[in-house]
Amino acid sequence: AALQNTLLSLVVNARDAIGAGAGTVHVRVAQRAPRVDEFDADPGGTRLTTLTVADDGVGMPPDVLARATEPLFTTKEPGLGTGLGLSMVQKSMREAGGWLRIDSSPGKGTVVELVFPELAEPTDERPASSPPVALRRMAKILLVDDEPALLRATARGLKGLGYGVVAASSPREALSRVEDDPTLTVLVTDIVMPATIDGIELARRVLARRPGLPVVFVTGFATVAAEGEATNLGTLVLKPFALRDLAKAVDEAVERASAKATAG
Repeated sequence: AALQNTLLSLVVNARDAIGAGAGTVHVRVAQRAPRVDEFDADPGGTRLTTLTVADDGVGMPPDVLARATEPLFTTKEPGLGTGLGLSMVQKSMREAGGWLRIDSSPGKGTVVELVFPELAEPTDERPASSPPVALRRMAKILLVDDEPALLRATARGLKGLGYGVVAASSPREALSRVEDDPTLTVLVTDIVMPATIDGIELARRVLARRPGLPVVFVTGFATVAAEGEATNLGTLVLKPFALRDLAKAVDEAVERASAKATAG
């Protein structure tokens, strides 16, 4: 899920770089040998798998390219984009043992390459099986994200884990859903959205209508103040996230709310 979110975000960035004019976005998966500058020592027979997103959009000048992976750096207007910056993509790749390469120049487009080294040795370990659908998986999630592709992908993944999901593509739609559906048990919302109501304000308004409703925020870009407010109102999950991490946050938020209601 984390890789899926990363890919979707890179494609959205490429689309935005092309703008309203005609253009092309290429997505390619390939294997190649390492370049000389990619390993400090002899890589031996290591092969690399690459996922490349290339566009023929406006490209980035050298000063912007040099800062492209800095935390909180963006060239987009406030509230635009998916909330998943290149700094988060780079962080995710490092945690996965890979790295990020960017090539761009004005008028020639941008190429973003995600590089994954192959495992040195195959492993017999199998991932732990998903827990059975328990009572807490009866949670009905109001999922809010202004980016349609990310909204669909996250909703599909959560439904596959057994959750009920009501998807809303805007804060206004989310507030309408809250009024119409009293069975909603948890709010999962992006923080940064191109609307007069961001995820923080949406949570405040939802909680005014449904006091005690657990809230999970997801974001890849937010100010320190916004992140602090998010942790005061609910749980914060950073993009890119693995689906199991989001599910864990939802489960824990629902369980805390249930325990608080029982104690009260």
